[in-house]
Amino acid sequence: LIIGRAGVGKSSLINATFGSDVARVGAGKPVTLSYKCYSSPDVLVNIYDSAGWEGGAEGEQKFLKDTEDFLNQRQTANLEDRIHIVWYLVDAPGARFTDF
Repeated sequence: LIIGRAGVGKSSLINATFGSDVARVGAGKPVTLSYKCYSSPDVLVNIYDSAGWEGGAEGEQKFLKDTEDFLNQRQTANLEDRIHIVWYLVDAPGARFTDF
């Protein structure tokens, strides 16, 4: 599962991991609106892209609730369908970590 603020490069990282443009990229604009699974016969992992969270208490609460629901659904899935790692992306030029 890849998480991070909107526009931080989650979809770009997925494309780099798979070596092709499988995820839509939006130059700093939110493109992914819900959890989406990406896979490839050449790469033996499934990567779930998440919607980027926006600032503000309401946006963070929605992101946390949606993420908790998604993880709970995956926890009850078969072992190969479960989430095994969370990849947390930060905005490196911003040089600040944001709590969520």
